[in-house]
Amino acid sequence: MRPWFSRSGAWLGRDDIAIYLLVAANIAVFGLCVARAMPGALNAAILLQAGAISPSALSQGEMWRLVAHGFLHLNPLHLGTNILCLVVFEGPLIRRVKTLYFLLIYLVSVAAGGIASIYAHDGPFVSVGASGGVAGLLGASAGLWLLGKPAVSLAFLAANIGLNIVLSASVANIDWASHLGGFAGGLIACAVLDLVEKLNGRVLQCKFPEFVKVNGTVLLCAPAMAVLAGGWLPGSGGPVDRLTLGLGYAVVCLGLVKLTDLVLPLKKGLATVIGALALGNGALIWALGTAYASASAQACWRAIAPLPHNATIDLLCERPDLTATGAAVVSFLLTLALYSWDLRRGLNDVGFIGATLKANRRRSYGL
Repeated sequence: MRPWFSRSGAWLGRDDIAIYLLVAANIAVFGLCVARAMPGALNAAILLQAGAISPSALSQGEMWRLVAHGFLHLNPLHLGTNILCLVVFEGPLIRRVKTLYFLLIYLVSVAAGGIASIYAHDGPFVSVGASGGVAGLLGASAGLWLLGKPAVSLAFLAANIGLNIVLSASVANIDWASHLGGFAGGLIACAVLDLVEKLNGRVLQCKFPEFVKVNGTVLLCAPAMAVLAGGWLPGSGGPVDRLTLGLGYAVVCLGLVKLTDLVLPLKKGLATVIGALALGNGALIWALGTAYASASAQACWRAIAPLPHNATIDLLCERPDLTATGAAVVSFLLTLALYSWDLRRGLNDVGFIGATLKANRRRSYGL
């Protein structure tokens, strides 16, 4: 991994940010679970409440567990082993596929490992851990090798796959199904993303900067996830037809991607896109905060209940709309600050950035 302080443009354009985010998320979730278990030990009941995989996860529609269980760990040894493997396997792969595709491969692999684990066990069980995602990184590396675009040597790949097989077969409490499902998920995800990139080469003229891809994906996916999680649109008064809504939203997303592709080659196009991302981030925060104002207020009062109150704190809970507006402004300014290096490049651009992005697209064919 490159050092954290290296200068490589926008923060979300740094390849290594994905590994820092995943490591931090796994450590933070483990810490929260341990704190909830205090003064006792971390047990199955706490893990199930936090999102562990169980036999009824799919039948009860708790799809969120397929991803959540990958951020839960039973003990420090379990956590440390998965983090070590994640760091070891991350470097070569993320340098090839970059931040967004790396995260997609990882999350798909975690979910695939969870699905395989559910179908492989007959009786009651509880499954947690990032091993499905880690195995998926190996699967994606194998996929790149099969595509003739190896990110690691065949010896490295074979040794680590063999080690996973030996451990899965010899250690009783290792979920071999999660490893196998995660590996298959990473392999398939790699093949699909390679096809997506080849299609992009035909319909898009620019190779998007990585931070634009990451931030744009968050902006496009967050509203969809909010609707899927709740099953209705805030203010709509009832359930919505998810298929119709999904197809319509997909068309809108594709249109926005193409619009971005048309704006980027223009003079100061990069600065325009960064401004749009900043506005989008602020609008998303405001919309979610406003739509779920009642729930936000209740959560706020519960959170501050043990704390000494003052007028400012009470106002935050009494006026969730005002809090949402303030958070939106902070999000807007923070986005501009995070992308300040590329924003300056975009403002000073006289056309070179667009030409470079077009040239990068012409040189790119697949992953």
